[in-house]
Amino acid sequence: MSYAHADADIAARLHRAIETYRVPKTLTARGKKKLAPIFRDTAELTAHHNLSEKIREAVNRSRFLIVLCSPAAKISHWVNEEVRLFRKIHGDEAVLCVLATGTPETSFPPALTEGGREPLAANLSGGKDSFRLGVTQLAAAMLGVGLDALIQREEQRRRNRLWLITSSSVLFSAIMGGMAFTAVKAQNAAETSRSEAEKMVEFMLTDLRQDLAPIGKLDILNNVGSRAAEYYNAIPNANMDDDRLAREARARHLLAEVALDQGDIAKAEAEIEAAYLATQEVLRRNPKQTGPLFAHAQSAYWQGELRRRAKKYPQIIPYWQEYEALSAQLHGHNPDNVDWIKEAAFAQNNLGFALRQLKEYDKALVHYEASTELFKRALSLSPGDSLISFELANVLAGASLLASNLGQHRAAKSYRLEQIEIYEALLLDDPKNYPLLFRKAQSMRVFFENFEPDESVRAAGLNEVKSQLRLLIEHDANNILWNQEYEMIKP
Repeated sequence: MSYAHADADIAARLHRAIETYRVPKTLTARGKKKLAPIFRDTAELTAHHNLSEKIREAVNRSRFLIVLCSPAAKISHWVNEEVRLFRKIHGDEAVLCVLATGTPETSFPPALTEGGREPLAANLSGGKDSFRLGVTQLAAAMLGVGLDALIQREEQRRRNRLWLITSSSVLFSAIMGGMAFTAVKAQNAAETSRSEAEKMVEFMLTDLRQDLAPIGKLDILNNVGSRAAEYYNAIPNANMDDDRLAREARARHLLAEVALDQGDIAKAEAEIEAAYLATQEVLRRNPKQTGPLFAHAQSAYWQGELRRRAKKYPQIIPYWQEYEALSAQLHGHNPDNVDWIKEAAFAQNNLGFALRQLKEYDKALVHYEASTELFKRALSLSPGDSLISFELANVLAGASLLASNLGQHRAAKSYRLEQIEIYEALLLDDPKNYPLLFRKAQSMRVFFENFEPDESVRAAGLNEVKSQLRLLIEHDANNILWNQEYEMIKP
């Protein structure tokens, strides 16, 4: 797999997906049991290096080259060198392209198109379904079978798996009920069985939820969730080791998310509180480790998030201050870890939002500015990451509103212009992204109404925004937000 260092996260995700891809039995019978191993070099090369012998050997021994295409890959010297070497040794047919971000024009490395070649690419950038389809497309190419046939096999396997999981949930609930009864009575017995049952809790809450959510059947999880909660409630946190506590916390977080999906706020609050106590205990035992820090940061976030949804803004502050402190510790462990930088940026943004609701504008703006700098730092380490750019634009919008509240007109205008520039850059790669087009139109409306002193320029600008919104409404006439924004612009 050839990829730019900036795309390491999605490369790792794709690597896992391919290596764990379950080849249909009809193909395993013909000797194609798995798609592993995939070679993915994790070392970052600089312009002063040559392709290592390890990479050259991997190219020589590989049947396929998967090229992860993105704006960062397009300008990567080493991605181009690996593609050229592979094409020279193996030809073009075994080069498989995957579009991580951007378009073929903005993301294909030049070595892919040399000699007039026009490669096709699986597209991973449209969310979970697109990622899954992209992996299936790669699997079809690597297995030498038709995509339609493989998709049909995948759909049949998904239906079989859904039936198996759903039917087993009844048995599983009974088992968990029995274990809840015996959990305190037999603390030192059947450790292996309990461990396996706890793993099954997590499996059921992730896999079953993923399969049931699209068909609106989350109610099937109620019995499983209730039994799992009873089981964990029967065991004091002090009697569980770190692994079991961490597993309990993950299960509680998942149960809370299911409860929120179903609108059961009281149940969500109970699960988040239990998860918070579990992760707090693990962190108390392991105050320096990043895993417990991250887990308790998520618990603190959710404690605040539930109160945000209830608009209990004063109660948010202590939890999101804790979230900020924990994320800052994570960032301090590795200042160049993009995930930790983003976590710190989210925490600053959330705390700024809560303070803004309390009209503590001076304090809130400090946090928005800190979040802005952190997201810019993350973007410098992961250029071309559209998700980071999108989050940065959101923070800039909040900073602009705060600066306006504080009478800082010049700063407010600057933040808004920077937000619009980000949307314009993102739309270059995805010009038919309608939600993004709406956000740009919305931010342009705010800009012309608040920051354009020339009346004729303001009127022309607002008319153009109204034209853009009209096009969006033609695409989806029932979108309430788009219609409301259109009506806000006075003729």
